[in-house]
Amino acid sequence: PCPSSIDIGQTIRLFETAQRSMTDALRTAYDALDADASDCVQCGACEDRCPFGVHVIEKMEQTTALFR
Repeated sequence: PCPSSIDIGQTIRLFETAQRSMTDALRTAYDALDADASDCVQCGACEDRCPFGVHVIEKMEQTTALFR
């Protein structure tokens, strides 16, 4: 798990869906997260453990920018 308690999978799913079409429902779902992408401290622990090679820190930065 993320040391900042970010649900990385859900956060990335919301980001990828919102890139195609931002809706009020997506914004509401993102706002309801206990910890969002802006809580990322860029420790890299998630990237070391990710079996898919996702650049999680970069995704968190992009997500923060998109949902601003």
